[in-house]
Amino acid sequence: VLDEAELQVADQLEAMQHQINKNTSRLENLAHYDSLTQLANRHRIFKEIQQAVKESAESEEFFGLLYLDLDNFKRVNDSLGHTMGDELLKIVAKRFLASVRTHDVVARLGGDEFCILVKGLKKREDSGMIAEKILTALGEPLKLGTAEFHVSASIGIVTIPEHGISTEQLLQNADIAMYRAKTEGRSNYQFYNEGMSVAASERVALEMELRKAITEQQFELYYQPQLDLGSGKIVSAEALVRWHHPTRGLVPPDDFIPLLEETGLIIDLGKWIIQQACVAARDWHDVAGENIRVAINLSPRQFKDPALPSIIRSAMMSAKLQPCYVEIEITESMVMSNIEESNQLLKYLKALGITVAVDDFGTGHSSLGYLKKLDLDVLKVDRTFVKDLPEDENDRAIVAAIIAMAHELKLKVVAEGIESLEQEDFLKRHGCEMGQGYLYSKAIPSGKFIEMLRRPDNIVPFKRSR
Repeated sequence: VLDEAELQVADQLEAMQHQINKNTSRLENLAHYDSLTQLANRHRIFKEIQQAVKESAESEEFFGLLYLDLDNFKRVNDSLGHTMGDELLKIVAKRFLASVRTHDVVARLGGDEFCILVKGLKKREDSGMIAEKILTALGEPLKLGTAEFHVSASIGIVTIPEHGISTEQLLQNADIAMYRAKTEGRSNYQFYNEGMSVAASERVALEMELRKAITEQQFELYYQPQLDLGSGKIVSAEALVRWHHPTRGLVPPDDFIPLLEETGLIIDLGKWIIQQACVAARDWHDVAGENIRVAINLSPRQFKDPALPSIIRSAMMSAKLQPCYVEIEITESMVMSNIEESNQLLKYLKALGITVAVDDFGTGHSSLGYLKKLDLDVLKVDRTFVKDLPEDENDRAIVAAIIAMAHELKLKVVAEGIESLEQEDFLKRHGCEMGQGYLYSKAIPSGKFIEMLRRPDNIVPFKRSR
């Protein structure tokens, strides 16, 4: 009996030890590896970076640290759901592993952010070769179920110890370089340099100033007239935002709109723009007695904002402005990510009685395929095709083709950037209905625009004949 009891206890102790070892291994795995992708996690990569800093001080070898962020990954989660997003992350993780050597460390920091520690480099540029392999690997389409997807990444690169001797400093600098890769058009890599830190600090300061500017209402809308090319009468005006900076003076939109878009502040400012533009159009009718449309540009974030229809409807009701005097301008790139969903919104706006125009036509991709699918009213020819008219043969052919195609689709055409009578004559001869540009007027405050409307017959005063 004692012998049997001893054997049973021994078996139980062995089983318990096996379970302890199993649990220990599981806990160690949880402590050092990402549960979704099985890559190293934040804790482990931090330890690896600390060890790399120590080893770099004792040898002449470089260590490369790559900070990766997937481009537009949020769009996948929003359109397909988080389950499919997780599957995509697993596939991406495998491609990262296939692009590095066995002794390099690939980690997932969280969300769609990854980090790769490249060991044993002879020179700093060698880590760029790894980045190129990763971008090439991501260039191959991904299959999720029956659908194919294309994903890219922006990569920031630092070297150890050249760009820091602490984990925090190295990751911060790599993140700054990654952000530069984003601003350079995404799907590329950038090596960190000290100038990037200065630019990042300036960006943070500008963001704080913009938040203050929105709170203190430092913005003003200017309006650029759009003319009927046949009669010379003003038919609409494009609303363009300006920033009255307390020390820098009047700041043009190209200097701050991209940051507003990136930070999401464009939602608040965009709501204010819609409200103010509707009030201005109402003033034009009351003061000048003219029924002029106001054209309002939407940013990509605004276009995807679920509250956009209610914001527009509320602004028109508050201003007591009829929808037929509101025009919404979108760009072709804004609708390309999801044409069906975009068209639902456009149909809703059209049902309200709002005019819909597509801006910057011809400057994006797939310019022709989507036109017949979208519920549009107006097509705007980008100024890049107008500026060299009528001398440039290619621009003549492009603009004539755009106008003809738009008319076939029952769309009216507005030409931007008209600066000469020769350009106007060419556009009129080819049937372009409307135009705007410095030939007629630059963007001006609402008060001056009202004065322009009060002129006899509402005709812009400039010499139309040669």
